Formats: sequence, C-alpha cells, structure tokens
Amino acid sequence: MKRFFTNLGIVQIFCSLLLVIGIMYVSNYFVFKNSISGIYEKVAQNNTLAVRTMIQSFDNSFRSVNNIIHTIHGLPYSSLESEEDGGIDMAKVYTMQDSIASLASSVDFIEDVIVFYDDMDLAITSAGTSSLSQLFENKYKHDMYNENYWRSYIRGKNSFKLMPGQYFKVATNSSWQRKKLMVAVGGNKIRISNKNIIVLIDEAALLKHVNQKLMIPGASLIVLDQDRSVVLSTDADSDLSGVLDEVYFNSSQEASLKKEDYQYNFYKSEFNDFIYINKVPYKFQNIDSVVEANEMIMMSAIICAVLLSVLLSLYLNRPVKKIIRQLGGTSRAMISVKF
Repeated sequence: MKRFFTNLGIVQIFCSLLLVIGIMYVSNYFVFKNSISGIYEKVAQNNTLAVRTMIQSFDNSFRSVNNIIHTIHGLPYSSLESEEDGGIDMAKVYTMQDSIASLASSVDFIEDVIVFYDDMDLAITSAGTSSLSQLFENKYKHDMYNENYWRSYIRGKNSFKLMPGQYFKVATNSSWQRKKLMVAVGGNKIRISNKNIIVLIDEAALLKHVNQKLMIPGASLIVLDQDRSVVLSTDADSDLSGVLDEVYFNSSQEASLKKEDYQYNFYKSEFNDFIYINKVPYKFQNIDSVVEANEMIMMSAIICAVLLSVLLSLYLNRPVKKIIRQLGGTSRAMISVKF
C-alpha cells in the first residue's frame, strides 16, 4: 500500500505539471493564430494604401506619355519637304530630333520615341534618324511589330492604344539585348498633325517607377485598358474570365469581389478609364509552411516538457512529501500505513 501512495503522489505531481503544459500550449496556440490574423489584416490595409499609390503613379505615367504624344503633334513641320526642291529638309529633321530627344529623356521609363510620316520611309527617334524599315530590322526587332505592321495599323482609324509588353531584340553597341517593351501609339481618329507617333516603354523600368515592391507577397496588379484588354500584369495567371462580369463599380469607381482563394479589388481611373485590379490572397503566401513549422516547434516543446515532467515528478516526490509532513498534512498518516 505504501508503494501505491508513493506512485499516486508521483502521478499527482505529473498531472499538475501536465496541466500547466496544456494550458500554456492552448494559450500559445490561440495567441499565434490571433497574431497571424491581426498581422495579416494590418498588412492588407497597408497593401491597399500602397496599391492606391501605385495606381496614382500609373496614371501619372500614362499621362506623361500622353502629354509627350500631344507635344510632338504640336511641334512644327507637319511636312519635312524642302520648299526649294521638294526633298527632305534636314534642318527640320534635326530640329525635330532634338525636341524628341529632350521629351524622351524627361521620363526615365521611356525606351524610345519614334516619329514617321505616311509618305516617307524616314523615322525620327530620340537617338537619331534612319529608315523605318531598318529601324525595325536593325534596332527593335520583333516577329510581328515590323514596318509592314505599323504601316497597316496607321492606315486604320484608331484611338490611343497601349499594347501589352512584348519581348523585342534591341540592338546595343556590341550585341543584342532581349527587353520587354510596351508600345503606346497615338490616336489618329482626329488628325492633329501628319506625324505618326510610337512610344516604346520599358516595362521593367515602369514597374520600378511605380514601386511594385510595395505590394505584399502573393499579391498582384493587373491593368486593363479602356476596352478591358490586359495591357500589364504582375501575375503569371491573368485569366479574368467570369470575374469582370460580376463587378459593379460604386460612385467612387471602386469595387471588390471574393472568388476562390483571392479577393479582387477594382479601381477605375478617372484619367483614361483604365481598370486596375489588385489580386490579394486571403492569407499570407506560404503561410501554411510557417504554421506547420510553428506546430512542429510546439509539439517538440510539448514532448520535451512531458519528459521533463516525468523526471521532475520523480525528483520532486520526496521533497514534496517532506514539505507536506512538516506542514502537518494528512498524507503523513496515509503514507505510513502498513498492511
């Protein structure tokens, strides 16, 4: 019977320690869960503010491109023909080239500005002049965007168009460089001048200019033009089928939609009717691995705590009995009983 009470004392001490461990585990688990939720809500709010700032930067960037196009249309020399012999007046060409170079250099994400005329094979750029055919063969090479494409495009009546980024082979001083360029083409439905204007935009430089890194990991931004065609996306999967049909903008030109594992926040620009879509995950990217790692740490701590509790139970059993005996506890009589 003495062994029984001794074992019972060890079990009681062990259970007391185990109860403390259980309470600590449950408390830490709920603190961890609530902390993750709270942090995510705060980060999501900051992401919303960051995206609004990015959208404002995008609007200002597109406004700058539009202003450059209108400024070039306002330059003199709607015709480059010489009044004397009907040939090309190179003085006019050089004057226009200086103006274009000055305008292009004022915006850091502009790769180049190209100006050409319907009846001439001359292309004036910020870097110099060449024939339009040689420019797209020897400087900006692309399988589709060649001289014939642009001649055909200009013959149609089009409004301002921003084309999504495509990879061009861009010639440098010593080699070819692969670069993703967006193309902005001035509208010609209402002819302001005889100039045809193409603005090449470095997509990577544009994203750096608007500070893409402000978004939280896992979030992305998709830009649609006035025709709801994707012109820029930081998401590898920019399929919006079935999403736009469910969107209704409020008076502030904003909307929100939850679908699958993401929330889509829509913002409509007042400048050019572009639509900006911020695609945000419900939780942090790779949060599952963080949760699993935290649970592994907590389980390891519990196992170690249980083993430690067993050792402490054996170690503390005799000192605890002595303390109770000195305090006049009833366990003295129970432990001294012999059968």
